[in-house]
Amino acid sequence: MHTRGRAGSRHLGILEYVRGLCFWLCGAALVTAPAMAQLGSPRAWLYDLRPGDHLTYTETAERELTGPHAQFKTKLRFKSEVIVAGEKGGLLTAGMQRNIENAELVFERQRGKDVTARERPGFQERVAGRAHFAEANEIQPDGWPRRYWQAVRESSSRILVGLHEIEPLPAGVVKVGDHWQGGSVFAMQFRFERELTIEQESCALVTGETASGKLRLSYVFCPTSGIMHSVELEGSYETFDGEMHEKFFLTLDGRKRGEDLAAWLESPATRLAALRALLLSDWLPVDSTRLQAAIDATDPQVRTLALSLTARRRLTLSSRTRPNDNELILKMLSLLSESPRTAPAEKSGPGPDASSDPPGTFLQVVKQGPYAGLPYILHIPENYVRDRSLPLVVYLAGGPGRAFDAANASDAETGKWGYFILYPDAGGRMWWESEVSDRTLMVLNEVLAEFRIDASRIFIAGFSNGGTGALYYATLWPTHFAGVVSLMGAAECLRETAPLDFAKLANVPVLLVHGEEDDVIPHFCSEDAYKSLRKRNSAVEYHLLKKRGHDITIGSDDGLTRQFVHRMSETSQSTSTVH
Repeated sequence: MHTRGRAGSRHLGILEYVRGLCFWLCGAALVTAPAMAQLGSPRAWLYDLRPGDHLTYTETAERELTGPHAQFKTKLRFKSEVIVAGEKGGLLTAGMQRNIENAELVFERQRGKDVTARERPGFQERVAGRAHFAEANEIQPDGWPRRYWQAVRESSSRILVGLHEIEPLPAGVVKVGDHWQGGSVFAMQFRFERELTIEQESCALVTGETASGKLRLSYVFCPTSGIMHSVELEGSYETFDGEMHEKFFLTLDGRKRGEDLAAWLESPATRLAALRALLLSDWLPVDSTRLQAAIDATDPQVRTLALSLTARRRLTLSSRTRPNDNELILKMLSLLSESPRTAPAEKSGPGPDASSDPPGTFLQVVKQGPYAGLPYILHIPENYVRDRSLPLVVYLAGGPGRAFDAANASDAETGKWGYFILYPDAGGRMWWESEVSDRTLMVLNEVLAEFRIDASRIFIAGFSNGGTGALYYATLWPTHFAGVVSLMGAAECLRETAPLDFAKLANVPVLLVHGEEDDVIPHFCSEDAYKSLRKRNSAVEYHLLKKRGHDITIGSDDGLTRQFVHRMSETSQSTSTVH
């Protein structure tokens, strides 16, 4: 068995990881040391998983918002397919694909008015964008993951990252009544509540809770079969619109053994999970015939991941453009046409080997320094390969500055750009507070040190509080950014609270966007900033969107941020600077 806390050479240990996450995301007190009982059960719990295993779970998700002006409730059901693609060095490569089966907007009210019927089409459209979600991880026999989990999941949530079909198990032997600090990504204290019988097998009910009591996770593990029977996660947290209460439940439908990657690549229910597993573990063999079929698939997610795998493995497979190819697929096809179809070259220059960083939007933490454990979210694009630098967009969330909010709202749009997207976390504070700005700069510098980012194509953007923060950070570090975007920021209206020295932006392109009917931050805040900036900077744009309130973010800004960033990226593109 691997040592508890081994999280890869570039990662914090798991204990530091969960401490940091819980402190910043749920406000719970930290548990300083694990307290494991060593009595009772004849052996420690371990999973009985092997290559070729295929587990199926039903996942249900309920989310309910209660606020002074808005309320809604949604129910979703997914079928989760878990595949064990391989094993190496005691680590299992597991892929998970969660496919939507049903989605219901139970009700929605805005300012006391029932708008359920009006909002249902939009709700269904948003759900369709996450109809199929997949991720993968390398997992120890006791369930502890080696890598970070994806942050943007099948349902928009700040806490869903804490729920998986393979949960970490206690480190030693335990008996009923024992407590321990467990392995949820939120630091929870767990307890072995009682034994119960499921299909004539003795299983264990375990419950866990954060010190604040706002998050609870429970699971039923069956040690004889070595499988997780069910997992439940429930929690509440404050949002800009009110309190969000969420409940997620996984229950096992069955397990099959002896299947293989070839079959999983052929099935729409598991194809994305298989591709994620192949992208994660580059030692897994690739069936070129079936990968070619994935490249030719009509599903853009499948096509994108297959093209990414082809580029990272330096494979020779045919690929052609199609009329409905999105922006990212076109970039992938261009990348493949430019790359030599030979064996991977030795890594040269600073920065990591890109093949060690599979694509996706991951919850990560600062790994060293005074803010070690501070969480942030990073999107690694599918077109990231070794020896190639890519642009980076730093996106700051509005309201309390939560990285999850920004990532959930924008990932469907920014994930198609082929850029790194960094989502820092303000921890419920204002971006212009000195400690928050210090933390943000540390996160940015760590990402620049770890990945091949084109220093001439780094951009910063934000919504509301984040829009003000984006302008503020651009004035603090004007040489860092090739452009800044403020979506509905307070700008000029907070000159005394967040002093913005616009003279420092004389050479930085700026985009300001505001809603005509914004009743949170008046649109003249952006208008006045535009007038001030124009006195010394000709590369300033201002767009006032008619009949829009305080709701303009990336993805709902009529494409203005995308167009601006792409235009500035093309203008300032550099192939000589690699971090």
